Amino acid sequence: MEQPEGPKIEFNTRVVKQGNSLCIRLPKEFAEQTEIYEGSYVKTTIQKTDIYNLPEWMLKLYRKHLNKYIRELSDRELNLIIHMAGVKHFLTKDIKNAKKKKEAEELYLKTVELERSKDLVEKFKKFEAMSKSKETEIQKIFVEKIKPELESNKEWGNLYKSTLRKAKDEKN
Repeated sequence: MEQPEGPKIEFNTRVVKQGNSLCIRLPKEFAEQTEIYEGSYVKTTIQKTDIYNLPEWMLKLYRKHLNKYIRELSDRELNLIIHMAGVKHFLTKDIKNAKKKKEAEELYLKTVELERSKDLVEKFKKFEAMSKSKETEIQKIFVEKIKPELESNKEWGNLYKSTLRKAKDEKN
């Protein structure tokens, strides 16, 4: 007799080395949400991806509310650009010296250019400039439309809320 399956989540993560094994970590928020604990049995499907991929529903959400700003980007480019923005922020968030921060940002973008393409870096810079020039309008769209949908999504809502809490705690 087949057992019923529990809640299903889909997310992208990095493979890490632990001892002699390669491991995939399950974020605490997802584990709690799906009631998976140490020793639980899980059904696993593994698919290699060469980039950080946002779930399809999240791409649709961004396109639905920000399309006039991002219509020229393919889904792959949008994925990469959102990922690049996160990495750039993470790499430079603790650098207080403006000159050193700028140097770190330029080094990151040069690395992306060498690993990916100059075209992608140019699109990222254009996206970043547009985001800054339309910051208030985009923030309003995010707060009024995207954020409520992110929070209401069963898979991502708890992770999103916990990420916001952690960011707030780091500021304090």
